[in-house]
Amino acid sequence: MTKFSIVTPTYKRLDKIKDFYKHLKNQKGNFEIEWVIVYEENDKQTYDFISDISDINTVLVKNNGDFSNALKIGGENATGNFINFLGDDDIIIDKSLQKICDHLSKNKEVQWVIGQGIYINEKGMQIRKIITFCKNFLLYFFSKHSLIFLNYVMSPSSFCKKNLLKKINFFENYHWYGNDYITWIRLSKITKPLILNFPITKATYSNNTLSGSFNLKGYIMMMKAIRKETSNPIIIILQLLVGLLIISYNFLNKVILNKFKA
Repeated sequence: MTKFSIVTPTYKRLDKIKDFYKHLKNQKGNFEIEWVIVYEENDKQTYDFISDISDINTVLVKNNGDFSNALKIGGENATGNFINFLGDDDIIIDKSLQKICDHLSKNKEVQWVIGQGIYINEKGMQIRKIITFCKNFLLYFFSKHSLIFLNYVMSPSSFCKKNLLKKINFFENYHWYGNDYITWIRLSKITKPLILNFPITKATYSNNTLSGSFNLKGYIMMMKAIRKETSNPIIIILQLLVGLLIISYNFLNKVILNKFKA
């Protein structure tokens, strides 16, 4: 039986954790769930709430570092066949885990699964529909060669075997912003994922989230990290051009137009 480990870092957001728990309970099927919650030392409310849960297998892990460290130690403490990393305000769509199991039963050699995702705002309404369409289109034609230019993997909809993540040291602290993208690039050099062309998760996107906010320093650090993944000068130049385009687009939408105000 497939065992999914859902790793969720959190910090003093008990309302989000309670909502997450409700959605996780709705996942029914021929599989096991292990919920790995990475909490901070002074977050007693979250610790107490998770400690009282008895209908889902939970693992509490105390984080002594930053967000990147939380993902890493969460993965290290997971015991499932496939590990997934979800924010405390993200949602696994009902029946998604069983659908993944159904596809895995026909593709037993698969070590990495990526499905589609949906962006929602803090009210639960779908947003960024054009971006979502473009990401899903590129995901359909997944290639390690295209991934090195543009991140079209919806991280909440990625499930990977633990032994494969260990080979690249999980979400290593390459840098503090966008390290999931580096992880997907490195995984793509080892194996080809099974692509599922249906939505698996809903990811909350607003200026209160890391991905929904604009941080120029973070973008620059991410571009520097991506550049280290190739030695081809032509690819490096194209990465720079794509990166500048993304920064400009996000500055327009996140800062000037403020489209993702919570």
